[in-house]
Parts: sequence; C-alpha cells; structure tokens
Amino acid sequence: LARLRFRRALHNIQMHLDKTQCRGIDTAKRFLTHADQVLPTIRATLHLGTPSPPGFDGRVNRRLLPPTPPRTVAILSREEAMDHMEKLLNDLRYTCGIVECTTLRHFREFFADMSRREPNIIVRSRMMLTFYHKEAVLGQRSMQDLIKESMMELNVPSSCLQEEDVLVFLERVEKVMCSLFRIMSLNRARQRRKYVTAAFDDWAILEQDAEYADTVLFPLTEEEPVWRSPV
Repeated sequence: LARLRFRRALHNIQMHLDKTQCRGIDTAKRFLTHADQVLPTIRATLHLGTPSPPGFDGRVNRRLLPPTPPRTVAILSREEAMDHMEKLLNDLRYTCGIVECTTLRHFREFFADMSRREPNIIVRSRMMLTFYHKEAVLGQRSMQDLIKESMMELNVPSSCLQEEDVLVFLERVEKVMCSLFRIMSLNRARQRRKYVTAAFDDWAILEQDAEYADTVLFPLTEEEPVWRSPV
C-alpha cells in the first residue's frame, strides 16, 4: 500500500508542477511531504520482497549512441534505489523554491546552487520548465523585464531603456541570458563544454554591443561608462 501511495504522490507532484504560472507549486509541496512520509515504510519492508533480475540489458542503448567509449547503464540495488528516490524528492522540493526568486541575480544564484547539488535530469528539466515557460519567466514575466530591472539597479534611467538602439541591445541580451540559463540547467560536464564552445563567443559579441549601447546612453545620462575595454 505504501508503494502505491508513493507512486500516486510522485505522479501528482509532476502533474501539479506542470500547471501554468506555477499555480501548482503549493500542492506539489504537499505531495512531496506525503511521499517523504511513506518512503521510510517502503525502506523498512524491502527485506520482505525477493530481488528480481533487471528487466532489460544494461547495454541495450549502445547501438543508438555515436562512436564513443561504451557506457553501461548502472543498475541500482534496492537500498541505492531508496537513496536515489530520497534525493530526488529533496531536489524537487528545492526546485519549488525557484518561485521565491524575484531578480535576475536571484535566479542565477538559484541555478548555481542547484548545479552544485548535481541533480539528475528529471530535476534539471523540471527546474528549466518551471523557470521559463511559454516564453516567460515563471510563466508570468518576460526576460526583458528582469534585465531592465537589473539595469535600473545600476542607476540606468528607465527613460533611456526606451531608445531604439537600447531595445535592440536588450533583445540580444535576452537571447544570451536564456542560453545561459539553459546551459546552467545541464550537468556539470556539459556545462563546461557549452561554455567553451558557445557561451564565451556569445558574451564576447555582447560585450561589443554593450560598448555601443554605452555610446548611445552617454548623451542622455551625461555619465561616463563604468568600464571600457582598452583600445
């Protein structure tokens, strides 16, 4: 019975996290608590069952992979599976905290903290889907709004953000920031590869665009840019 309750709770967690504009976060948290409560019962009754062999060959996907060193699928023991599910619930609960972020800096720190936890692909995918849903952050606000707020925190007047050249620059920043968050939702090894192959080039181009935006803003604000690259 505890196993059925756990499966039902896990299904409801995913179902409520799928709701738009994060409306199901509170309900998902309640089902996470329910799953936590039945997990000790499952762990305590593991000895009552009979271990069964894996239902598939761990090398079944080898033919579908590109020419790379073979990687066999790890088959967890029952105790390891319990530890895996416990970490999954903890990471999903941590993911629900993304709704408390309000600024671009808060979101970056949240993604960095989650990356340090080294969650599995289910949690990382859920985090990204919750963060950016239907071209909006948390399904509610545009990425450009967060970028503008960050710029105003650096004392950029809101009137300057309506200039045509600045709006074009903001569109480019939006694309780079969306790409950055997608990279931060990958595992650590893929993050390093993506940063080297794509992110650094994007930021180098964005730096040049930022210098041009400074020249546009200078006549309006009469303030020298905080930093300029050496000529």
